[in-house]
Order: sequence, then C-alpha cells, then structure tokens
Amino acid sequence: MFEKEKCKNCGEKVKDNWQFCPHCGKNLKEIEPFEDMEKEFKKLSRIGLPKVFTKPTRGITITISTGRPGFGVKTRRIEPQMRRKVEEVKKPIRIAKLTEEPETKVNRMGQKEIIQIKLPEVRSLDDIEVRRLEQSVEIRAFAGDKAYFKLIPISSGAEILRKEFKDNVLKIEVIK
Repeated sequence: MFEKEKCKNCGEKVKDNWQFCPHCGKNLKEIEPFEDMEKEFKKLSRIGLPKVFTKPTRGITITISTGRPGFGVKTRRIEPQMRRKVEEVKKPIRIAKLTEEPETKVNRMGQKEIIQIKLPEVRSLDDIEVRRLEQSVEIRAFAGDKAYFKLIPISSGAEILRKEFKDNVLKIEVIK
C-alpha cells in the first residue's frame, strides 16, 4: 500500500516516504521532466497566457486553445502576445541606482503619433524595453547604473508600428 512501484534507477522496491533508494542511492524525490514542464506552464498561465496542456507521447505534444472546443482554434491572434510574455519571463531583472524621466516629445499627425524620447548614454535598442499596455506605452531604458522610465498614454486601440533608436533618441510610431 505504501510502496512505489520500483526505483527508476535500479528497479528495487522502495517505500513512498523514502527520499533516497537504499540500494543505489538515487534521489527518489527528483522531479521528472514533465513535472518541470507542468510547473513552467503553470507559471506562464499565471502571467496571462491561456491554459496549456501537455501529454507525454512519443516526444511532446502541446495544445494551446482559445475559445470553445470544436469551434476552431484561434492561436494566430494570441501568438504574438505569448511570445512577448515568454520573452518577458526570460529577461533578467535589472535594478538601477538612479531613475530619471527622459525628455519626451509627442507629435500627432492625423491617425499617427510619433513619440521621441531622449535617452543619453543608452547604447542600443537592446538596453531599451518598450511594453504596450492597455492604454499606454511603458518605456524603460538602462545606461549603466542609471535607468530611464516613461509612461506615455495612448488610445486603447492604438498599435506600435515601429521603433527605432538612433543618436540616443528612441523614436516610436503609433497608429490609432
């Protein structure tokens, strides 16, 4: 009743409350690869991604679904969101000693907005994080121990067309 099937390393019977196999010394509480994946997918679902299910077969099958079963899967629409969320999880957290609000100009031309942000000492676009939030754009830039932070309000249906960093100025084009 309290026995596991067998030690996965040597095949000997082991009890459920044992942490190590007494025959070969294998750690019995070691997490299996699929359990690791399940934990990672649970983390992703906590940050707003849809539920992800895994099934161990020959290899790994991952099914991502939005909407009701049987009515078609709409994965293309959420794919860019998923990629952004996964990238955010991967990036290391940077902590600055000093944070400043950068000088910013917003030019509106019909349906387009061009946002220009001066970021002195920032080296490249890799040192800049641009996040599209529900009704704003969040910009974080890092230059050594210094960080720049700016939150720019934009309309909820607006999209970022492109971003460019040249001569210490970040230029973002937004269309409504």
